[in-house]
Amino acid sequence: MKDKPGVRGKDLVWLLVILFFFGFSIVPQRAIAKEWPTKTITIVCGTSPGGVTDVTTRAIAAEMSKTLGVPIVVVNMPGGGGGVAAENVFRASNDGYTWHTQGSGFRTFAVMGLHASNPKDWYCIPTTTYVGAISVKEDSPYNTFPDLVEALKKDPGKIPFSASVPGTAWRISMEIMRLATGLSGRYVPYPGTSVGQIAVLSGDVHFVMSGIGEQAELLKGKKLRALAAFNDKPYSLKGYGEIPAMTAYLPNLKSHLPYQGWSAITVRADIPKPILRKIDEAFLEAIKTKSVKEYCEKFEADLIGIVGEDAQKMYLKQTSLESWLLYDLGVAKKNPGEFKIPKP
Repeated sequence: MKDKPGVRGKDLVWLLVILFFFGFSIVPQRAIAKEWPTKTITIVCGTSPGGVTDVTTRAIAAEMSKTLGVPIVVVNMPGGGGGVAAENVFRASNDGYTWHTQGSGFRTFAVMGLHASNPKDWYCIPTTTYVGAISVKEDSPYNTFPDLVEALKKDPGKIPFSASVPGTAWRISMEIMRLATGLSGRYVPYPGTSVGQIAVLSGDVHFVMSGIGEQAELLKGKKLRALAAFNDKPYSLKGYGEIPAMTAYLPNLKSHLPYQGWSAITVRADIPKPILRKIDEAFLEAIKTKSVKEYCEKFEADLIGIVGEDAQKMYLKQTSLESWLLYDLGVAKKNPGEFKIPKP
């Protein structure tokens, strides 16, 4: 005799077991999210102190702390192109108490061989975006950007420059310039833009590519002189003046610009979703505050202000663009296809 349609006794037992464990797995997540956070949150910064990522993250974290009700501390951990900070986050308990922040470099960890994580292993909250510029020491013999261009033509690949760590927006900017114009210097990596800018002042390198906001105080104090903004239009810096657009001298760059760097707060993508939502909500509240807006204005950074699916789309799209660009230029160590990063 055939079994009648419906759930048999044995199947019913298994169904109840599955429902029990499924429900059991949901309840702790909800309970954790309801209690979280109960202790200090640490943001591990992959760059040295003083850069735009460091200072704007500290401003945002201070306001997020008020919403979440616990202290948030930022710990600088430069090294390995940002890989040291990333590894520290992945070794920590996956409970939402250890976050990560870095500039553009974190998007190219995989192809640069700086960390074993896949881009999709990260949940990204883009924080601020900013324009870069090439600047020199105030008493540099390069009085104008055409002077530097002539020097690069005369001694290709020999003039030393800094552009933060490999894989960052500033390093990518120099590769874009090389791609479009054939101009190149000798790249000297430093563990952050602030250190690279000090190298210009000491004479260890002849010019720096970094964020205008990161250079702002040195420009206003007449320690650095901006030759050109990596942009398709001039950049006006209050207290300094107008920085000419690089496209005014290198028209071949027009099709590649604008290209800007942007920072982010990131966490492991597999932490409980209710905790992710709390982090998102705290971030959105933080960027509404007067203090964060003033800090970003001071460091020439523009707030991005998106979270969730929109933020992930922005992050993965930019990851694709930068990873494949570095690979095609021969800078990346690994093929983006290994990590299932689609071509842009």
